[in-house]
Amino acid sequence: MGASITRIGWFDASRVTESAISSSDHFTSNPFISDYTISAIVACFGIIFIAFVIPLPGVRRQRCSSFLSFVFTLIIGALTLICIYHPGWHQAEVSTLAQVRRNLDSQNVAADLSVQIGLERASITLATSRTYRQSPLPVVHSAKRNFPFAFNYRCTLHFTKRKSLQKQYRNAVSKGLPTPVLTVLDFFSLNDGDIWIRHYRQAGYVAHYLLWLAFICWLIQLVMLVRMPKYFGRMMVVVGTFLSLADAAFFILIASAELPFKITFPAASDEGDAVMLEFRFGWCFYITCIAGLCSVTVGLVLVVLDVSSLYELDVFWLVSEDRSNDIRHTERVRAAEDDAELEFLPHPMMSTIIPLQRTLTQETIVF
Repeated sequence: MGASITRIGWFDASRVTESAISSSDHFTSNPFISDYTISAIVACFGIIFIAFVIPLPGVRRQRCSSFLSFVFTLIIGALTLICIYHPGWHQAEVSTLAQVRRNLDSQNVAADLSVQIGLERASITLATSRTYRQSPLPVVHSAKRNFPFAFNYRCTLHFTKRKSLQKQYRNAVSKGLPTPVLTVLDFFSLNDGDIWIRHYRQAGYVAHYLLWLAFICWLIQLVMLVRMPKYFGRMMVVVGTFLSLADAAFFILIASAELPFKITFPAASDEGDAVMLEFRFGWCFYITCIAGLCSVTVGLVLVVLDVSSLYELDVFWLVSEDRSNDIRHTERVRAAEDDAELEFLPHPMMSTIIPLQRTLTQETIVF
């Protein structure tokens, strides 16, 4: 019997054959945005941006200043909400080996482990490495199943409640998640999270409320932009201050923990060496820092220009109101000037009455 390679077809996933997939293997695609909340935020702000851009070509006055101020405000608000919900404040990645079972067979598969920690939850992902998926299959006997393992395990750990950590860990064990995922969950739930999760809970609590305060001030800033652009720069400074305080609070509380924030996986490589999962600050931390500094800088520039009377922010949706007010003011001024001129001018009838009186006087003198 010749050697051949068996592969799974498009319609063979649910068939019970010798190449059938065990129910313990989770085959899930990797979506573009994993969280539906993040997708909803991006969609809402995208709709607002499109609704603003569509009528913009028909605007003649204050187009550039209106576009830049509104888009900058929209970006700051979207980034604030995304950083509140996305678990990208503290993260780590490592390549390791995961033992995957398929029926009675087990195999060590090269996988990429990713851990992302946010303000209220942690996301753990274990997926087949790209090099393993792209590697050619060995030619084996047809009686053996030799299709490649492909998996994408996702696990979310909510750490706002202390007593729920052990329960979530037991649920993960009962589901039979791979060893790398269970190792991370074991570290997080050690002593009910007093060693690791306690510091993340404190840092996330403070940063979470400061970010929500920044978002509330952002809403006020948006109202100021629409109705009173004079105070737009001042509210921008307030929003940037709260964003910077949230970022600084998270950094101080994590740095003061005096923990290595490292997890060692023994014999987790092809050579049998240990690999280390080392945490670092994620992109949400740096995005919040950049957004806060940019808001403070731009806001201070607008305030200084406004105080020194060098520049005053003006937007096109207030141009019609300003022009109508100017027209009304001009009409009032002209009416007042006309009234003042009429006070010093004689009555139109006086030009005919005075010559008539002079004529009658002359005729009386003659006769």
